[in-house]
Amino acid sequence: MNRTERIFRRWKFSPFPRFFKDLFDFVYPPICLLCDDRYEGSGPVCPACRRRLRDSIRIQVQSGRNDFHQLSGSLFFDRALTCWDFTPELENLIHQVKYQGRKKLGLFLGKIAGSAFRDSVEAIPMNGILVPVPLHRVRLREREFNQSEWIAKGMAESVRGSIRADILQRKRNTRTQTALSAAAREKNVAEAFLIRHPESVCGCSVVLVDDVITTGATLNACARVLKESGAESVVGLALARPRMNVDRL
Repeated sequence: MNRTERIFRRWKFSPFPRFFKDLFDFVYPPICLLCDDRYEGSGPVCPACRRRLRDSIRIQVQSGRNDFHQLSGSLFFDRALTCWDFTPELENLIHQVKYQGRKKLGLFLGKIAGSAFRDSVEAIPMNGILVPVPLHRVRLREREFNQSEWIAKGMAESVRGSIRADILQRKRNTRTQTALSAAAREKNVAEAFLIRHPESVCGCSVVLVDDVITTGATLNACARVLKESGAESVVGLALARPRMNVDRL
């Protein structure tokens, strides 16, 4: 360890960095990412907005052709659970995670969602494998992190299981799904994924984690390669699913 490293280590573990952080927060309290008000405390949103987020939780359990009628062919995932309606408020938070680099916000939302999923009446696989839906390496390099992985890290505190971000790989740099029709979404992600360690999922319950589920095309494409590699079950967990737009696609 050189001199610079020793100095940094002493500074890191000394009380001074915490002191200056507390002083800064006292002078400039954090701004809530939802209401833009300053507040005392920690976390990305103020206590009032945190309560509103918790109160607006509406667990939806969806499975089968009736819930995913936009998909053609077989359904490979067993069911999907979402935590919130896709309101403009929640859409704003998800966009801040994805496009403004707010990883800790993704962690925060994952914690709330994971706790709600754990307490829901619909059982989800416990002690399974949490697999975040991957980004292609080009998009990962642009964004510098995978938002689904940070959401999964938050969920893992309640939805017990090991996070394996190395199992599923996106082998094609697919177009963004946002402006595509249901049929185009399905075609866009068809055969876009591969399994790197098939022995890790054989006979296991897999929980696929994503930020948003819309038509289910991405979830189904991932579930297909997981089931072909021997996964016993595949359940999708996401923060939200758009309700109005899905039926129009």
